[in-house]
Amino acid sequence: MRMKNHVYIGMLLARRDFIIGSGVVLALLFAPGASSLPVCAEVPPLPPVVQVAPPKVVISENAVFDADDRRLQVIGRYYAPSPKVIEFGWGGVTLKANFTGTSIRARLKAGWGKPPKLFAVVDGREDAAVRVDVDTRSDYLLAEHLAPGEHTLELVRATGAWNAAVEFRGLVLDPGSTLLAPPPRAARRIEFYGDSITEGSYMSDQPFANARAAYALTTARLLGAEAHLIAKGGIGILRGYTLPQTLPSIHDRAVPMRADQKWDFTRWMPQVVVINVFQNDKWTQAKVPPEEFIAAYAAFLKTLRAHYPHAHFIATLGSMDAVEPKSLWPGYLRDAVARFQRETGDNQIDIFLFDYLGTKGHPNSAQARVMAERLAAFLASKGEGLWQSK
Repeated sequence: MRMKNHVYIGMLLARRDFIIGSGVVLALLFAPGASSLPVCAEVPPLPPVVQVAPPKVVISENAVFDADDRRLQVIGRYYAPSPKVIEFGWGGVTLKANFTGTSIRARLKAGWGKPPKLFAVVDGREDAAVRVDVDTRSDYLLAEHLAPGEHTLELVRATGAWNAAVEFRGLVLDPGSTLLAPPPRAARRIEFYGDSITEGSYMSDQPFANARAAYALTTARLLGAEAHLIAKGGIGILRGYTLPQTLPSIHDRAVPMRADQKWDFTRWMPQVVVINVFQNDKWTQAKVPPEEFIAAYAAFLKTLRAHYPHAHFIATLGSMDAVEPKSLWPGYLRDAVARFQRETGDNQIDIFLFDYLGTKGHPNSAQARVMAERLAAFLASKGEGLWQSK
């Protein structure tokens, strides 16, 4: 009988179009040893499926502005690996923007190496600068809960050439917010070449290298000038702790860790160029004759003059033990400048020595401020003609 049941079920299944079409559902109830046919139970058909359109959801998307937006202003050296990305690695590189809205975020990516650090200053509030540690994230909150209306942003690279480069990929604002016209460019421009003193490394009151607190950027702020920093801790004019790199060998890079990316010197012409180097040469002099340092310094001045025919040069030194009372290095600096002038007839150069700190250590932020005030006063004493574009 069980085989007959199976045959009967197969016959019913062969007519599934009839059974399903009439709303019949087979309930096959078997019991051990059952000899009867399966019982067919009829249930009401399912109601027809009604297609209901999903409710419309209005999503307010944030306003995104790519790195190539002309309303973004970059002060400092960089290069663009792609049209919508800029990469920067020198300390002090600053991105400026004017914007509307109550919050602002940056899209950043760190390159290979020690994680870099930046500061975000909104509405000029230096006391409320937000530290930005660039890591594996891609989106960084710079400010929120701002009052509705117009605001300013300065995003400054604090760490220098020893840290990884940063890729800047754009800004993100509130829905409906926008970038405004950029701030006017400063008429005054200073370029600084140097080592850790210029870069802001090893400051005893700073947890990491901080170009914002060093004398170079502070000098520029006091004078209302734009500044480029070409500096690396440990570097020298001939020797130093970064060999085979020396300041002359990397001075032309758009990004310090990329030898293949050269800076176009015609893009930004400073009226003043400050060179503060020799400290690491002093510490690593070994048996190198002084004449070699003097010749290397004079040659570097010639290289810079080829880039900047009309800039006024400031050859400076200090404020560490290269300028201590018995140091020979201020004399080497004077000899290098004299040699440069003798060989070129160039008189657009001054020597300016910072005061000795009295210790081998690096200047802290208060001492760097004093250095900046002295240098700014010296430059101001040159008169307004110093800043006239030539």
